Amino acid sequence: MATVRQYFDTDFPYTIKLDCRFIQDNASIEIVMLYDFSASVSFCSVYIPGMNHQLSLYLNILRNLQRGEARLQFTGKIFLPRSWEFPGDGLCTSIRSV
Repeated sequence: MATVRQYFDTDFPYTIKLDCRFIQDNASIEIVMLYDFSASVSFCSVYIPGMNHQLSLYLNILRNLQRGEARLQFTGKIFLPRSWEFPGDGLCTSIRSV
């Protein structure tokens, strides 16, 4: 059985993912903004490392992650969909054939 961390890293393989951080109550929270272009939706996935967090931490995260108002720190990492599950077409014109 996979860990919560492994699910966070591997779920939604058909989406484009933007890796972000969010600081809340002195905790660095990992947030991935996911974009599913085939369904025209975006959503986020949140991972809070560690254990024994108080309920107030989770409630504060929900309050502060209001749409369009939260200040997320982009880490510079973008993850593309897995090629065999991508529902669209792609074209790379910068590769020359030999």
